[in-house]
Formats: sequence, structure tokens, C-alpha cells
Amino acid sequence: MKKNKPREIPKKNYVYVGLMALVTCVLLVYFVKWYRIREQEQVTGTIHITSATEIKTDEIDAYLLENPDVTIYISNSTDEKLTGFENTFENYLRSRELTNKLLYVDTAALTEDDRKKIETKWFSDSSFTEPNFIIILDGKKVGQLYHSTNEIKLNDVHQFLTQYEVVE
Repeated sequence: MKKNKPREIPKKNYVYVGLMALVTCVLLVYFVKWYRIREQEQVTGTIHITSATEIKTDEIDAYLLENPDVTIYISNSTDEKLTGFENTFENYLRSRELTNKLLYVDTAALTEDDRKKIETKWFSDSSFTEPNFIIILDGKKVGQLYHSTNEIKLNDVHQFLTQYEVVE
């Protein structure tokens, strides 16, 4: 009786399988990174202010109980016109060590009810404009930077914060 000799697989087939596995791994890593970046952009919009504490509208009242004196920056994170200002403002916050004194409210994801709550609570004496800064002392609004839609300028912000002694 003849013994069946196992069939030999050519070495080049192992090379092909190895290359396919390597290409598959590289593509997998690439697509995972691409997916994470894309997902992060969708979740956060294009938030430019990372030095300030972002707060939701329903958390403001509880925050004010513990911290009655605060400055709130209200802006839409998806507004590309604010990119330049917010990059320079970010540096301004760090240089003046104001990162813990400023709250950021992103209006991009606000519902219509949340917008109305903000408008009635903080803008009852004027129209709701964004971007804007609000100064709150002892839990009450004492100042608002803009009363109508304007192009925001760092010089205006600095004068406003100096007026209310947020910066020296």
C-alpha cells in the first residue's frame, strides 16, 4: 500500500496570505482612526473654547448656588465666523488665568425651550444675541456685553471684563 504524502503548499501562498493580513490590519487601523475623528466632530461641533468650563442650561442655576459670581460666554460652536476670535480669546483666557472664572454655553444644541429659558432669564431687558458675555454677581445679571448683534472683538471683551473687575 502506498502512503499518501501530504500535499505541499507553495511558500508564495504564505507570503500572499501574510500580505493580505498586513494590508487588512493597516486599513482597519486607518478606518478606526477616521471614524473616531468623524464621530468626535459630530458630537462636539467645532468647539473652539476649551479653556472655559462648558455648562448646560439646566445646570446653570445649581452652579450659581455654589458660585454666585461668574462670567458666562454664550456662543454657537458651529459658527465658523467665530473661529478667529475664539482662538485669540483662548490665549487671552490663559494669559489672564481666567479659565476657572468663565462658563461657556454652547447654543448649537439648544432646543427651542432652552433658548426661551435663557432669553427670559438673562435677556429679559434686551434681545438674545450671540455671541455674548454676561456678568453675574450674587446670582443676578449685572452686565451684558452686546445688546444687539455685533461683530465680537477682543478689545470690547477686555473693556467689558475690566469694567466689572473680572480682570485687572
